Amino acid sequence: MGQITLLNPTTADAAAVIADASRYKSVIISASALGVDEAVTLKQISGGTPVVVADPATAVAVELTVLIPAVRLEGGAVYVVDKPETVSACGLYMDTGPAINS
Repeated sequence: MGQITLLNPTTADAAAVIADASRYKSVIISASALGVDEAVTLKQISGGTPVVVADPATAVAVELTVLIPAVRLEGGAVYVVDKPETVSACGLYMDTGPAINS
């Protein structure tokens, strides 16, 4: 268990990074220093295609925001984390849970 930096803090152009959670039971994806109108979107790779991660109870897309800067996701999958261009230097991180084999 530990933290993996997916994207060093930057205000540069938008970026899409891979969060490989395939070896873990669960992960926490987080973003630092998001502004009020900024949101990071999460997609799961399914059959080679990125599919928006949505809350199964509401069908609302799961996003990282200034109010919700981190979410726990199921492991055993690969995710794409999309960061928009941000005002402040925003970083993206993945905290890993226990390995699937443990």
